[in-house]
Amino acid sequence: MGFEILEGVTSADIAFLARGASIEELFGEAARALISVMIENPDTIEGTHARPITATGAGMDLLLAGFLDEILFYKDAESLVLVPGTLQIRESDDGFSLVCEARGEKIVRGRHGVLVDVKAVTLHRLSVEKAGDEWRATVVLDV
Repeated sequence: MGFEILEGVTSADIAFLARGASIEELFGEAARALISVMIENPDTIEGTHARPITATGAGMDLLLAGFLDEILFYKDAESLVLVPGTLQIRESDDGFSLVCEARGEKIVRGRHGVLVDVKAVTLHRLSVEKAGDEWRATVVLDV
């Protein structure tokens, strides 16, 4: 379903709205939006490195924030830009959990076209909701 960068939501940060037909598609689109904010040429990312991504959250919004923060962790800790594969999201008595394998490569400034260094996913205006036949998420990134 896609994503769009939102203008005027916040003055010092970047916001986006992601959409998906399923919750898993929504999380995948949110990851694509995050990567598109950081990397000018996300289609050039090769899957030479694999990393597991796990996250938990009391609600879907906190699960999404944790998931995106894991992608940022690998960017900061290992200079990897990762694209998530198939996501598995489960609900339990404690909330929600997510597992997936992400593949990517070391960031190469000249090839990937680094745009912005995203520091974190904020909780400001963070939301995940089902609206009719689609899931929507609003996310604000600290840059």
